[in-house]
Amino acid sequence: MGLSRLMRGGTAIGTILLCTIITISLLHPGCAPQEKDPAKRLLAKAVKTLGGLDKTRSWTTRIERGTLTQVRPGWGTLKADCAFYVKKPGKLMMDQDFSAYDHPFYFEYYYSDGDAWAVVNANTHQNTRITENLEDFMKDVDGLPYYYDACDTFFLAGEVPDDSLFAGSTITRVGCVNDGDTVLFDISTESHLPVRIIKQGGATHIILDDYRKIGGITSSFHRTMYENGTMTADYLWQEVLFDEEIDDALFEENRPPKQESTG
Repeated sequence: MGLSRLMRGGTAIGTILLCTIITISLLHPGCAPQEKDPAKRLLAKAVKTLGGLDKTRSWTTRIERGTLTQVRPGWGTLKADCAFYVKKPGKLMMDQDFSAYDHPFYFEYYYSDGDAWAVVNANTHQNTRITENLEDFMKDVDGLPYYYDACDTFFLAGEVPDDSLFAGSTITRVGCVNDGDTVLFDISTESHLPVRIIKQGGATHIILDDYRKIGGITSSFHRTMYENGTMTADYLWQEVLFDEEIDDALFEENRPPKQESTG
């Protein structure tokens, strides 16, 4: 009778231990089920290297300050002091001051909850192109983690040919389909970080390098943009800050007066 009770007690203890082990295994991140899609699995590793999905998507403000080198037809290669101010979910201000390097102009771009405008040498402009460009910037302001989180179609793009910037053997190309548009990411096989983004059917290439960790997020301090094979803009950040306080008034500066309806 005592042995029977002991065996029953042992069975109960064993059941408790088994349930505890199962619970721990479910909670432990190392035991999470592996992503079956090989393309998404590669992006998941890149997101983890960037700081993880929660970190890379949950920040509320980002400030980038540095210099912009830009090629402008008729002007040649120009340089500007540059700063980007972002406040989620819908505020953006871009400052490009070419006058700091003896060029006679500056640009300021504003986006505030659906409204967009630009200031060029104290003259305010509004048009569809400005609005669309700033909306596109805000849409994927998180970069690769946004596409990993928002897209449901991914694919490996196959063998990547060598080019003037990268040896094909050093990167893996992953495609993301987002609202009918395909964006390609070249992921370094060594660092697991995105080193190139390809948009607009291959017309736009964005090169990312000089990664540094800021507050748990690994962020690129150097971004170069190419349009149809020609370098158009090179951003070199001296400072990148996350979750610093930004006064909403910054995003309302130089807002043009609303036109009154004549109906």
